[in-house]
Amino acid sequence: MVRRTAAVAVFLFSMLALPRHSDAGLIDFIWEMSGPQMLGPGIMCIIGSTDRGCFGTSAITVERAARQANASRQLRHGPYLFLHGDWTFSTGKDTGDQHYDFFKTHRLAFAPQVMVRSGSAGNVGFFHGGGTTYEVLFGKGFDTFDKFGFVLTPVEAVFEHVSFAFRMRIYPNGFTPDEFGIGPREDYDRPLERTYGFSVSLKLPW
Repeated sequence: MVRRTAAVAVFLFSMLALPRHSDAGLIDFIWEMSGPQMLGPGIMCIIGSTDRGCFGTSAITVERAARQANASRQLRHGPYLFLHGDWTFSTGKDTGDQHYDFFKTHRLAFAPQVMVRSGSAGNVGFFHGGGTTYEVLFGKGFDTFDKFGFVLTPVEAVFEHVSFAFRMRIYPNGFTPDEFGIGPREDYDRPLERTYGFSVSLKLPW
């Protein structure tokens, strides 16, 4: 209960900390995992060497600010600190021979990353980065548990009001079906696991 409450508090703080004029929507999709497939929204604040405070979600605001503030050959490359909180839930897709119900499993995550801007191609800016993730998973039929891992963003592409990012998460202590209430819960060192996913961010009109 304490872990779940702390994760909810961090997620809500990351959302409420954003000024209304720069809110943005984020969909995070994790399609490969030793457990349920996950989908849901998130919020990200940006803190950079010249950009202080929470400015919006993803790399959209940094990219727009850089274009407005500098000539194209002088765009700021960072590094930028991205404070990312997201909530995802199970989509109902089966994993192997295990069945997971829609919206039965929930995941709250806080994942700070350091990202840099590598350059651009036409009107598309490219970002890369990595950091850590602390996650709390809860739902019906299993006990709440948490995970620590590392998150890598090999590339995030920003075009005007839209960004697309590919993400990889590495968990030293991976997921197993017993953690989600399938069979008796076991206590052992689970093998390392990598999950893959992507996110889409849209600048909202307000």
